[in-house]
Amino acid sequence: MWTSKKHICFAVITLLFCQCKPAANLFTYKGQINLAFFAQLPAGPGNNLAKIDSVKVYRAVLKEKLVERDEVPEYKLLNSKSAFDTVNYKVSKSYHYLYLFQVYSARYTLDTPWVYLGTSYRPDNTCTNVGPAYYGYLFMYQYNMKRELKVSRKNPQYQLVDKDTIDLNIVLDRVFKPEDGFIRVKQMILADKNKIGGTKPVIFTIPKIFNDPDALFFSYYNTIK
Repeated sequence: MWTSKKHICFAVITLLFCQCKPAANLFTYKGQINLAFFAQLPAGPGNNLAKIDSVKVYRAVLKEKLVERDEVPEYKLLNSKSAFDTVNYKVSKSYHYLYLFQVYSARYTLDTPWVYLGTSYRPDNTCTNVGPAYYGYLFMYQYNMKRELKVSRKNPQYQLVDKDTIDLNIVLDRVFKPEDGFIRVKQMILADKNKIGGTKPVIFTIPKIFNDPDALFFSYYNTIK
């Protein structure tokens, strides 16, 4: 169980962008994120095994920036859309692209599934980490992620494949509307397993943890066809 802010931050970072990497240095968005990347998603409601038609992409960009707190400079992981004042100083550190994918297909006749994917890069733009990834459905303002995915590499294509169950809810700050063009995450709720059996929900309130309401702000990026 997480008992300090340090532990809580570590848990959130693990949920967002820490996972074993399948030869991640070869991974690029342009080269690998295509319709084939989603071809092996788990079966969902209304699944009739038809092909995926398109994928709408929302992206959050997180980079370490130099900020001033009580006249003391410190590095802080910030969203590119954050309103935080930063010091005008070039920072050469790793950065993260986080994605929310809305998958459209005749195979999903009741609802469109969503996929979360985290990726990390060095300053030279080499990918160092692909994953974690989660699969689920959006209900008004809450993603119910029930499957954990892994990124598998089959030369030269990467693909998302089923891995395990998970009980993760991603709560937005408002009802999702495609016309808004953005998604802002307010909370993440993970059903954590107790040592004595059963589960207990652990709530991560993003604005409090990062001291920033826009820490997990996703903007519409593009549509894959």
